[in-house]
Amino acid sequence: DGDHLTFLQVYNAWVESKTTNKGWCSQHFVNARSMKKAADIRAQLARHCQQAKVALVSCGSEHTQVARCLVTAFYANAASLSPDGR
Repeated sequence: DGDHLTFLQVYNAWVESKTTNKGWCSQHFVNARSMKKAADIRAQLARHCQQAKVALVSCGSEHTQVARCLVTAFYANAASLSPDGR
């Protein structure tokens, strides 16, 4: 997996812990402020999806769909190697 999928797994574990206290974050060496910010961003995206009438559907543990979305989103930022190595 990549960094983004690892971040997703950490976020899901944080949510499943049913606690937003700093104890879980300290125990798992995660920045509590970053987890709170991720939750805020997710809530904002959920509101936008609701306003646009887009259903929120989880992929569960099937991260292939998430990886495909990331690749599609970052495709325009991908660098290419020219034949001369530059």
